[in-house]
Amino acid sequence: MADFESGLTEPTVEGKVRQLVGLLTNTPFEDVGTDFNWKNILDQDRLDYFNVMAAEALTTYFNVPSEPEDVDGTSTIQDLVNRINNGA
Repeated sequence: MADFESGLTEPTVEGKVRQLVGLLTNTPFEDVGTDFNWKNILDQDRLDYFNVMAAEALTTYFNVPSEPEDVDGTSTIQDLVNRINNGA
């Protein structure tokens, strides 16, 4: 999963975030809309993993320095898109 670039092929930031969240939650892309809330479907162990991997993607792929704690403060695709668009 460390090679985010090869897996995120959508042309928009929103599309790439939807792909990322779909991969991390094992949810089909078409089921991941802007209001998709991963906290509703992940148990605590998977949520911790999600936070680590999403923070890594935000930092390395989207160039938005992030820690798992930063991701823990989000819950929807739109939250992550806003974080990326705001640069933090």
